[in-house]
Parts: sequence; C-alpha cells; structure tokens
Amino acid sequence: MNYWNRQLISRRSIIKKTGFGLIGLGGSILNGCENHEPEIPVARPTSTPTPTPTPTPTPTPAKKILRWSGANTDINDIHQGDHIGTQKIAQMSLDGLWQMIEPTPGDLLYSPMLADSLEQPDETTYIFHIRENAMFHPPVNRAFTSEDAKFSFERMSADALQSPRNSWFDPVLSYEVPNQQTFIIKTKEPTAGFLDVIANPWTCMIAKEQVDIDGDMFQKYIGTGPFTNEKADVNNEYVFKRFENYWDKGPYIEEIQLNWIPDKIAEQSAFYAGEIHSISGIPADIKEKFQEQNPNATEHKIPSTGIGIIAMNNLRQPYNDVRVRQAIALAVDIPEWMEVLAGGQGFLTGPIAKQFKRWAPHDKELLYHEANAMEAKKLLDAAVPSGFTINTGSIGSIPSYIGSSKKLKADLEALRSDITVNVESMKQKDYEERLFVTHDFDIITGQDFSSDNPNMLQDRLHSQGNGNYTGYANTEVDSLFETQSKTVNFEERQKIIEQLMKILIKEVPTFYTYSPWSFDFSQDIWNWRRSAITANDVRWNARQSYFKS
Repeated sequence: MNYWNRQLISRRSIIKKTGFGLIGLGGSILNGCENHEPEIPVARPTSTPTPTPTPTPTPTPAKKILRWSGANTDINDIHQGDHIGTQKIAQMSLDGLWQMIEPTPGDLLYSPMLADSLEQPDETTYIFHIRENAMFHPPVNRAFTSEDAKFSFERMSADALQSPRNSWFDPVLSYEVPNQQTFIIKTKEPTAGFLDVIANPWTCMIAKEQVDIDGDMFQKYIGTGPFTNEKADVNNEYVFKRFENYWDKGPYIEEIQLNWIPDKIAEQSAFYAGEIHSISGIPADIKEKFQEQNPNATEHKIPSTGIGIIAMNNLRQPYNDVRVRQAIALAVDIPEWMEVLAGGQGFLTGPIAKQFKRWAPHDKELLYHEANAMEAKKLLDAAVPSGFTINTGSIGSIPSYIGSSKKLKADLEALRSDITVNVESMKQKDYEERLFVTHDFDIITGQDFSSDNPNMLQDRLHSQGNGNYTGYANTEVDSLFETQSKTVNFEERQKIIEQLMKILIKEVPTFYTYSPWSFDFSQDIWNWRRSAITANDVRWNARQSYFKS
C-alpha cells in the first residue's frame, strides 16, 4: 500500500510539557550585548555555514515532491499550539525575526531572518532593522513591516489568547515602532536568555490580516516563508508549494507534502519504497539492517532530545535525605543500562546534555555515573538502617522507560535484602499526571527534554519553578539561578553555571542517567540537516535542501 495516499485520521498525543516553561524541545541560545563577549558566534548573511561539502544547488527547483511523515499535530496556530508538530510544520511557511542554525547538532549560530540586523546599545534594548524585501503570501500580498513584528509579539504574549509561551515575554517593558523598518524591544532589566526567545522556532511572525481571515484560531499558515500552505489537514496531510517571491535564496524544492504514518514499521516500509525522503528514530538495534536495506540512504546520527531521568520525590521520605538520593545514584549501573536499553548507543549526561557544551558538565564531573555498591550501601545504611519499600514505574508502552524501572529494581534489591522495589507499568496519561501535575510518586523513570540553556533548567530545579516536579528546594541554587538569568556577560554567566552544576550533581534532586543517540536517515536529497534544537532542522531543510537529481 502507498501510505502517502492513505487517509490517516487517528490521533496520537505526545507527552505534554505541563509546567515545563521550556523553549521548544530544546530551543534557545544567547548572544551577549555588544559590550560583552558573545556567547555564540553570529552567522552573517554572507557566510552561511555548511555541514559538509556538497554540490552547489542549481537555481531551478526540481519538479519533484519532497515527502516525509510529519503531519502529526493538533492545531494550526503556532502562537497557541504546544504540540511539537505544530512548531515543525510552521517552519515551511513562517519566518522569525532572528534564527538559529546548526552546522552540526548543538553547534549553534545566530543568523538574521526577517530582521537583517540587530543593534543592542545597552543591556535592555534590542533594535531590529526589518528587511525591505520580505512579502507575505496570498491573500495578504504585502511587505512585512515592524507593525507586523509588534502585532506578532503582542499576540504571543497575550493572556487572553491562552498562549502556552506568554510567560516568555514577561521581561518585556515595551514594543516600539518608530518607523516601518525599525522594531524596538525594551526589557525591564538585563535578561540573559531573552534573545533565546527571539531566535526560537516557536517565535514566528504573522500578518495581522490573518485574524480577519481565520478569527482567533488560525486554520492554516500564512507568512513570509519559502512555501505557501495549500492544504492543512490536521494529523493527516499538509501540502506546501514554492513561494516565488520568497525574500531569500531558494527554496530549491517545488513542493513539500507531509502525511502521518503512526506505525513505525509502516513508515520504514514507505521509506524503503521511496514514498518518503526522510525518516527519524530508527532503533539502534535495527540500524545496521535498515542501512543494508537502504544502501543509498544517508545516516544522521544526532543526540536524542531526551535525557534519561530517575526522578525522586524530594518531598517524601526517605528521598528528602540527600544521602538516599546519592545512594540510589551510586547503586545503579548506568553504562550497563545504556548497553541493555539503548544497544550501547548513547552517552552519559548531567542536567544539561553534552552537545550543549557551553553549559554542560564534563564526564569527569559526573560524580555518580560509575556504580559503587559499597559506597551506596554505606550511605543508605546511615540514612535508612531498616528495610523499606520503593514504588517506581514508568510508561509501559515505551521499552526504555519501563525498562529503566526494572533495571532500578534489580540494582537496588541487589544492594540490600530488606529493600523491596515495586514496578508499576503506567498509561502515558497517568505518567504525565503523576509526574508533572499531582507529583504522586516515589520514583519515576523515563526521559525529560535536555535543557540547552540554563534558563530552561531553572524552571525544573528552582524551588518556585513551574516545572519543578521533584519538589527540590535549595536557597543557594535559587540564588544562583536568579543571578545567572540577569548576567549578560558570557564568561561570568558560565562561572555561575559551573557552580550550579556542581551543586545539582552532588545533591541529585533528579539523577540524570544517559542520553541515547538518535538515528535518522534521508534519501535523494542534498544539504539535509538534523539538529539538537527541535525544528531548527526543519527550518533549514525547507530553505536549503534540494534533490540530488
């Protein structure tokens, strides 16, 4: 069966990021003010980096349709959606003021987009100069201006809109439009992560006319991007066609079609049959066989967006005792877990995964990733001399999640004969509710999204963070988080984060275990990238990829 033509109407939800306060699944970087050392280099329009040497794209787009299984989402309004599919799909038709590009996953560069330059005269002022040649798609058919930027930011930050990211714009003091090509944002105080928000793939610009067309909930994507959105059938099919008046070079594809193949075996069959050009999430244990079956496909090995967690409820005894948390971390054999659960395809991780090397701790700083049963037993005996029962569990339908709970049971029960570990196989809805909302658990295993910026981690581990699911509280940690969020100078901020990492690793509010590698494949296309920041790759590929033939 040609799965492209099959009309798929089933829905599948992803793990909701209740209270995460995250910037996408990964989504942010910081550029310091002009008086400070920039945290990441800026990619100028004349020097766009390339991941690997590839042939120069021909100026004439190939008369072929680029396809992949990417129609899984729930709504078509980028400002109101929190489904990661919405963020990805929007990149075909919508642009941002500023963007992030990744020559290799985690290697982050800023680059202009609808603003062709940025001035920062002080630590609270951002002056964006709007390019003059960016046109909106039909039926708007006019140039993008600073008024559209103001409207877009105000819409994203409006409480009445129920935007899941309106808190991102809490630092804003004002939006100013001195003329049609100048847009000024002023913040209330220096905010180290604010440019992260501007460059994030969620932060897309729209035309105010679309409210007149669709009302408060948008039905399709109308923007200034490289493709017009011709069909937007949620969770089923999307069609995008090349926008002839796109302001930048490209795109080099005539048409993109997205469908939704929920069954991974069926998706692999569609790739083998040449019905789709990209596929993600090939399991490590079948990767070599998949490559043999698709010898002309290009492998993309990238860090997973998820990092393994052993989440311990710091508000319950005995997990409110740091010695117990340290003992549990020392008792588990994470390299062995990684071998069994990820086919050995992964790497150890702390609170921030190592691909985000500006902030991530080094392996030598991970105190508890080398199992030490003797030290673990010593700590546990001192903290809990008599036996006790641990209730743990995870999503039963995800092997690596529930497998982590089973490995935890084996390691802890081997430590002391008077420890009993009960493993519960949960439905995804129950897992989400208990971990993120009610906090009704002893220990839960699974994955969290890898923070690529300290501000994202602050939401998880500050005592007042909306996403603090363990109940961890440490006044020194709170103070360090608050200080780093206002420290624009990169070197100073990095020193603060180093202090934070040492405390968080030592106190183990959550034990971060390992990050698996993800294996994706593409075929018949050049200049195709995968990214560590979700949707950065879709944004790049829609604008820069092209058919080999």
